[in-house]
Amino acid sequence: MKKFHFLFLSIVFLLSACVNDASISNTVEKKQIKEQLPAWVFAPFVKGYTTVVGVAPPQQDNNKRLQMLAAELDAQAELSKQAVSFIDDSTQITEHLRDGIFHSNIETNTKEISIQNLDLGKAKILKQWVSKDKTLYILYGLPSLK
Repeated sequence: MKKFHFLFLSIVFLLSACVNDASISNTVEKKQIKEQLPAWVFAPFVKGYTTVVGVAPPQQDNNKRLQMLAAELDAQAELSKQAVSFIDDSTQITEHLRDGIFHSNIETNTKEISIQNLDLGKAKILKQWVSKDKTLYILYGLPSLK
């Protein structure tokens, strides 16, 4: 019986968390419609840059430098998620007939190649905007690799 109660309470807790996420999402959508955020917040693109948006709410004591730092750290975290990564996969099949017996050999080589060293020292704030509720939005860009 205790297991049933625990399972029931777990399900109720999970469902309430889902409802809270939905209400947060609805609140953000309503704010976006109400306030008309700049287009670059939704589609961050600047030719020649890998761009992301960093966001920071107002900080204690209305500290603007701390808010800018928080937005920049948020943008750097988003930028690091976009580190380039790809799979190099090659397969070599060798077949031959020797002494009346057919021999086949399959060799597969797979390696993941990724660029993980982002030079964030070259990244910069391209645009910034403060909403009515004093939330800071920054368009952060890193020059694209050529």
